[in-house]
Amino acid sequence: MQTTPGTSLSPSETHPDRPDDVDHSAVSEDTGATDHRALDPGVEPERYSRRLSTAVRLAAGIAALVLALDQGTKWWAEQRLTNGEPRELVGELLQLRLTYNPGAAFSLGTGYTIVLTCIALGVVVVVVAMAGRINSLGWGVALGLLLGGALGNVTDRLFRPPGPFRGHVVDFLELPNWPVFNIADSAISVAAVLFVVLSLRGVALDGSRIGAAAATEGGPVEEDPSDSDSDSDSDSDSRYDSAAESTLPDGADDDDRPPSP
Repeated sequence: MQTTPGTSLSPSETHPDRPDDVDHSAVSEDTGATDHRALDPGVEPERYSRRLSTAVRLAAGIAALVLALDQGTKWWAEQRLTNGEPRELVGELLQLRLTYNPGAAFSLGTGYTIVLTCIALGVVVVVVAMAGRINSLGWGVALGLLLGGALGNVTDRLFRPPGPFRGHVVDFLELPNWPVFNIADSAISVAAVLFVVLSLRGVALDGSRIGAAAATEGGPVEEDPSDSDSDSDSDSDSRYDSAAESTLPDGADDDDRPPSP
């Protein structure tokens, strides 16, 4: 192709197989990494951003709801229940018994109040830091429950007697043969179950599928190039043998067949 002097060829003219509508700005100038959402026309950036915002709002809303329910029910329990005296709520299946717990969930680790408070604060910081990566509604629910439960018990640790970082958590729900617990403990337990379910299904924080889970549920499976090459060679040999047999004269045996290439 000839061009007039002083003109430059467009990318499609110099490389006919390269499309012009590729957003080359999707390649990071610092790391060279490619943003597949920008290059993949099947993923709309606005839709991705909107879903990301929905998951974050869902997590924040659930966390706020759990915190409000936890603190509200604890206030009610202190106003209406007598410390240590049971009150039937659903027969003997679920009773109300007001207790003050210096330990972790379900009255575990009663001698490590300050350590448990620091761990709970660390969980809150980690969950908040992860919020910007959430693009899965399932993970939004799980992290919202975890954040709300952690904040509920941390609030007791910081503001209840006998003092900051040593405060006792209010528990008032009791099941048969089970430690007394509260709404925050229940939210943390449900979050742990969701973590296991989402991990087993291979769902990442951004909503993508990981590893064998994607293949199990119909995702694309990468084929071994060597297998496709061997299948192609086998098909070629079969076609050659058929063509050779059709050209042999009547009465010819296999020794008269021309060698395969």
